[in-house]
Amino acid sequence: MTISAIIPAYHPRNIRECVLAIACSRYKPHEIILVDDNSKIDYFKDVEQYCKIIKLDKHSGAARARNAGALASKGELLCFIDSDVLVFEDTLELIASIFRKDPEISAVQTACIDRCGFVNFASQYQNLYFHYNTITIREKYLATIIGHCFAVRRKDFDLAGGFDEEIMGASVEDGNFGLKLYKLHKKIYLDQGIKIWHKRNLSPLTVINKMFTKSSDKIYTLLKSGDLFKVNPDKTEHSKMKIAAILAALLSALSLISSIFFPRILFVALFILLVYLLCSGQFVFFCLRKNGSIFAVKAVLFHYLNCFFSSLGIISGLFRFLKYRFIE
Repeated sequence: MTISAIIPAYHPRNIRECVLAIACSRYKPHEIILVDDNSKIDYFKDVEQYCKIIKLDKHSGAARARNAGALASKGELLCFIDSDVLVFEDTLELIASIFRKDPEISAVQTACIDRCGFVNFASQYQNLYFHYNTITIREKYLATIIGHCFAVRRKDFDLAGGFDEEIMGASVEDGNFGLKLYKLHKKIYLDQGIKIWHKRNLSPLTVINKMFTKSSDKIYTLLKSGDLFKVNPDKTEHSKMKIAAILAALLSALSLISSIFFPRILFVALFILLVYLLCSGQFVFFCLRKNGSIFAVKAVLFHYLNCFFSSLGIISGLFRFLKYRFIE
């Protein structure tokens, strides 16, 4: 089976590593298509010999970049790989073997390893967060796509209509596309044994901002499509425990603030905080096992902050939907 590797890129930091890792795969792709989402600097001179480069006329986000790459590709399978992802030597080989064995599978989802290549706390936290959310999924088939590296049959990509280009930036366009496949009764197969290395250097502010933005975009798109209560969260990277932790973080913060003026509420606040700790405790212990006690202590505080801003993102998405529904 022929594979077209498609890389959307906007100001990529390690594009040479990304492209060379694909080019050195045991299972050689039919082509590597790099879509430059109108970067202001030419990052791509060192990789021109390995791939076809498409430059978009304006910066439009990952959805349009991926669609442009798919339109220019010729492979039977479309493998979308983020510009900060390194595939291993056998990644494409394992992906192709799954499609060959089961013609009913429409898409294959990979999993990132538990290291990111950077020593700063925010990068390691975010990498462990996504790694943990993926490896704890117990469902064989998903209702979502996690965009760092996945492959889909061309015919099913076309049937689903590609990525929604109204979703700007790098946000929930991947999950939205996965939901479209799911609604078409297509199988998205998660293989936690197919590994990739997601090398992202992030600041704490970037992590929190991305969580807020993705939460806002996700709740808005789900409300707009009417799919909010139609998907089992455990078939995505958003488990019921994770959702409960996000809601408990907001309620505990509000009740703790309220207890300043109404001291009797303090017991309620402490109870909700305990609920939050129970819901997020497994992830914190995972951080403890992986990176030690100091990292875990930092993770407790930062994860609470992350969940709190995620809840604010949900509220933001709700107001965006109400504005769309009743005002615009």
